[in-house]
Amino acid sequence: MSGIEVAGLVLGAFPLFISAMEHYEHTKKVTTTWWRIKRAHRKDLGRIKDCQLKFKLNLKELLLPLVHDGVVNRDEYETLLANPGSDDWNEGHVEDALRDRLSDCHGRYLETLQEMGETMTRLSRECRVDDVDFQAVMNTKGKVGQSRQ
Repeated sequence: MSGIEVAGLVLGAFPLFISAMEHYEHTKKVTTTWWRIKRAHRKDLGRIKDCQLKFKLNLKELLLPLVHDGVVNRDEYETLLANPGSDDWNEGHVEDALRDRLSDCHGRYLETLQEMGETMTRLSRECRVDDVDFQAVMNTKGKVGQSRQ
């Protein structure tokens, strides 16, 4: 191969090398952004799981004295914990016992629960939790992503 041919190859390689470097820079930016999003997502998921745990613990703390005092039996207690939004919470003896237990805090406690419910409804809507088609696509993508790992 003559020097001119080598020079031609080198000259022709520069645009390819420049293009590859520009592509690498773009890819690096996208990848870096993706990792930041993934890290933030994991953090947020952890926070939501923490909130769920705190909520369950709060309900247990609220209800256990009612079991101890004999206001609700163990089965009712388990039902109330398993179904926080059920009509079982509106049973007269449960509602009266909670009103007595919370006393002055009862109204604000209910307001806080209402606010939490509204927040969860908004989050569910934003995450399209009730959108069957969207969830089917996400479940399919999740399974594909898991098979790659």
